[in-house]
Amino acid sequence: MTAHDVEPGKVHPGKPVTVDRYTVGARINHWITAASLILLALSGLALFH
Repeated sequence: MTAHDVEPGKVHPGKPVTVDRYTVGARINHWITAASLILLALSGLALFH
């Protein structure tokens, strides 16, 4: 992977200037993965009960 493979974020003019760094799909994937890891950790704690 090189720097040319990465797509730059979209800049939306205005005050304040916002930059879209990740797509909606990437954000949803992140939060599903995060929630899954938390649930797995909590279910693993049941082994110590």
